[in-house]
Amino acid sequence: MSSQKNLWSVAAIVSVFIVLLAGALASAEKVVVWTTSNNKMDVHYEFLINQAKMKDPSLDVELSVVATAQADFLQKLSIAIATGTAPDFAWMDSGLVKSWASQGLLTDITKAVADMNMAPSDLEEMSYKGKIYGAPLYIAVRGLVKRVDYLQNAGINPAQDPANIEELDQWNQKLTIKHPDGKYQQVGFLPWEGNWGGAGWIWAFGGELITETEKGFFPTADLPANIHAFNWLAEWGLRLGRVLRPFAGGYNRSYPYQLADGYVAMQAASTTQVSQQILPLNVPITTGRVPHVPGGRNGAWGGAQCVVIPVNATNKEGALRLLPHFISTEAQVTWYRNNKELLPANLDALFQIARDLPVAYGHLLDQVAELNARPPLWTEYNSALNSAMQQVVQGKAMPAQALSDVQAQMAAMYEEFNKSLKQ
Repeated sequence: MSSQKNLWSVAAIVSVFIVLLAGALASAEKVVVWTTSNNKMDVHYEFLINQAKMKDPSLDVELSVVATAQADFLQKLSIAIATGTAPDFAWMDSGLVKSWASQGLLTDITKAVADMNMAPSDLEEMSYKGKIYGAPLYIAVRGLVKRVDYLQNAGINPAQDPANIEELDQWNQKLTIKHPDGKYQQVGFLPWEGNWGGAGWIWAFGGELITETEKGFFPTADLPANIHAFNWLAEWGLRLGRVLRPFAGGYNRSYPYQLADGYVAMQAASTTQVSQQILPLNVPITTGRVPHVPGGRNGAWGGAQCVVIPVNATNKEGALRLLPHFISTEAQVTWYRNNKELLPANLDALFQIARDLPVAYGHLLDQVAELNARPPLWTEYNSALNSAMQQVVQGKAMPAQALSDVQAQMAAMYEEFNKSLKQ
C-alpha cells in the first residue's frame, strides 16, 4: 500500500513539474510582432516594447518591420494568416478591424481591453457581434484648422467657427483673393482638399454610407442626402472654375502645406497633421469644427491605428501579456511624453496629458465623442467617394450619376465581402 502511495506521489510530482515546465516554456516563447514603418510606427513600437521589457523582463519580443506601405503590409499579414505563419501581435488601421474580424481572421480580446476607456467610434470600429478584436494605440481627430492671421485680416474672429454651411461660404468669400487673370492668390476654403473627404461631407449633410443587417453590410452611397452633399460640392467647384487647385503660379502642393504656405485660410485636417506638419512650421493657427446642415451631424472621423492578435497566432498568451504595455493608461502617457506627436487612444491617458498639449488641440479634442466610425471596406469606399467627389468638382460627372457609380462598385464589393462573413 505504501509503495502504491509513493508511486502516486512521484506521479503527482512529475505531473506538476511537467505543467510548470510547460508554463515556463510558454512564458519564455517569443512574441513575434509585426508593424509598418509608416508614420514612424517602427520607432513607436520599439519604444513601447522596450518599456514593456523594463516592466516585465521575462517578455521575449521579436519586432519585424514588414513593410512601409499599408497595402503591402496588409497583404503580407493576410497571406501569413492564411498560410499559418502569422505573427502573434500586429499593427492595423482601426478602420479595417471589423472587416477582418467578421471574416474570422482576428482573436477576440474583449476581456483584455475591458478596462480600456476608448472613444465610441474606436469601440464601434473594433467590434463585431458584440466582441472586440482590436485595441487602439493612438487616436486622430479631424476638424477645421484656421490661419489666425488671415482671419483677423478679414475681420473674422478666429476663436469662432462658422455657425453653418452658409456662413462657411461667407467666410470663404471674405478670405478669397483673386488675381485679374482668374487665378487665386488665396482661397478661403477648399472642401475637397484637406483630410475630410466625401464621406465627411455625406455625414455633414445627414447621409449614411452603409446599413448593417443580420445578412451583412450594404452600401447606401446614392441616398438623397448624399447626393445633396455632392451637389453642394459641385456648386462650390463651379465658383472656382472647376479646378481642384486653382492657385496662381501653378502652385500644386497638397494639404496641409496649402495652409502653411498661405494659399488657403482654412482647411480640414487631423490632429496628427497638426502635430507633424503644421505646428513645426510655426504657422499661427487655431482649430474648431466643420459645420453641418440642419439634420446633419459633425462629419469628423478618427482614423486611429491599433494592435490586433491574429486568430492563429502561435503565442497568444505572450501577445496578451504584451498588450497592456501598449494600451494601459500608464503606458500611453509615457509613450506620448516621449513622442509628443501621436495622441493616446486610451482616453484616460489622453485626459492626463491634455495640459501638456498645444492650445491648438483643444477644439479638436472636444469632438472625440462625436467621431464617425468607418465601415468595413473603408479603404475602398473612401477612395471611391473621393474619386467621385473630384470628378463632380471638375464638372466631369453629375453628382447623382457619380454616386450611383460608387453604389454599383461598392455593392459588388460588399456582396463578395458578405459571402466571407463568419456567422
